[in-house]
Amino acid sequence: PKTGESDHQLAMNRKQMFDLHRIGERAMIVEEAVCRKANEESKEKNKKEKNDNILSTTSDEGGDDMVVSDDKELTSLSSSPIVPRPLHRLFEVTHAFALSL
Repeated sequence: PKTGESDHQLAMNRKQMFDLHRIGERAMIVEEAVCRKANEESKEKNKKEKNDNILSTTSDEGGDDMVVSDDKELTSLSSSPIVPRPLHRLFEVTHAFALSL
């Protein structure tokens, strides 16, 4: 390095490394919790829609037209579950941390 140049501002001390680890861990946990909650809400919504569909088909007066949907059809038609991406969230945290140095 040239005279006066140093990377001491870029080198992290133990406290900074621990803080980064803790923040990254927390971000990954939050990402998984948010996706789990969204998937549970989606599952409850699908159950409610299924019950509403069954009630509406059984209450129709045209007895010959009654069709009760199958669970396999409902799951194939329902939206796919949200997949948590904790490593992407960790990347965002470390990127923001690197920009702050």
